[in-house]
Amino acid sequence: MTVPAYLHIVQYCAFGIAIIANSLLLHLIRMRAGLSFGRYRVLMISFSIYAIVYANIEIFTLPVMYMQGAGMIFYVDSVLKNHQDIGLLIAVSYCGCLAFCISMLATHFIFRYIAVCRQHHIHIFNGYKVYLLLIPPFFLFLIWAGAMFVCYRPNEVKRDFYRKVIADLYEEDIDQVAFIAPLYYTHQTDGSVLYRISDLLGCLLSCGILGACFTTCSICAYKTYNKLHDSAIQMSKRTRTLSKQLFWTLGLQTLLPFITQYIPVGLVFLLPLFEIQVGKTMAVPVYLHIVQYCAFVIAIISNCLLLHLIRMRAGASFGRYRILMISFSIYAIVYANIEIFTLPVMYIQGSGMIFYVDSFLKYHQDAGLLIAIVYCGCLALCISMLSTHFIFRYIAVCRLAWKMEVYSTEFLT
Repeated sequence: MTVPAYLHIVQYCAFGIAIIANSLLLHLIRMRAGLSFGRYRVLMISFSIYAIVYANIEIFTLPVMYMQGAGMIFYVDSVLKNHQDIGLLIAVSYCGCLAFCISMLATHFIFRYIAVCRQHHIHIFNGYKVYLLLIPPFFLFLIWAGAMFVCYRPNEVKRDFYRKVIADLYEEDIDQVAFIAPLYYTHQTDGSVLYRISDLLGCLLSCGILGACFTTCSICAYKTYNKLHDSAIQMSKRTRTLSKQLFWTLGLQTLLPFITQYIPVGLVFLLPLFEIQVGKTMAVPVYLHIVQYCAFVIAIISNCLLLHLIRMRAGASFGRYRILMISFSIYAIVYANIEIFTLPVMYIQGSGMIFYVDSFLKYHQDAGLLIAIVYCGCLALCISMLSTHFIFRYIAVCRLAWKMEVYSTEFLT
């Protein structure tokens, strides 16, 4: 079995979304982020540029990972996979981007902390000095990428260790593909364990960088949050509102990669220490369910937050449209739970397609069949709810006379 085609389709789709979203964000920052944002605009622009660069690096990498024993192999599956020198360079650059991203987020939190809690020091970011905040991310990028190159680069021991599994599962010749691979220890024929110090040091360094950056983010976020909600602090209403918006935006911007990138990366480094195998087998790939569980957590958190914001911020100006907004968020939460009870797996063969339940309900045929058809029915509910949103907006904008009659408070209550 080779790498599933849908995996690369997802990667290409994510690339397209990342390029469009970050290009749009750069345009909005340029057109809408005025003087009230101050020098923070530089960090916002820098992060969007990084995201575009990272998307291109990922598409030149198309990473494939597999855990075996006390190690993990990461190989390049793009057009560069048979160019070992360039492929190795793009692989370590891809890994280095993880350190660059989390350290960039840490600098954002440091900036917000100083802007809110140490306002008398905000002058240190005036002029070109704000660009000095980009030095730590570049420095950590070089450290992480260098550690990957020195500690995890290919050698004969690693090639022999992964040769059979890569040939059997991915139909690749490990002597031809570019890869990096931590291998923490191996079991000798006499039963002893041979520890590989360089690989263990690489793991320690990587986890140390992640831990230090997340600790910085957490401390700055905690102090900034308390300061923004301290009514005794003298701050104009407009400044306080803008600072809260930037704080929550930064929080969501950090939460998403934390769930989708850094928890999986941390597990990738730590699980092989205990010889816990996660990867591709003849069954459903484990990472597919990991993605589903991560999507479930993101959906619950984001929609609960959206419900809170609708309740607190969507005032009378939104009118009865608030009911549709609330309804859709509740639907999204219910759908996320139905999906996690389904864990759908689909396969197309010939002129047919099979859809089966892969959750704990898969051996309960009656309950499993019910949850499967409810899951499918949710697709109709979603598109029809979106249609009602468009109908409401059409009447609200184009048929104002109808709006007063059809969507009056008395009608809906």
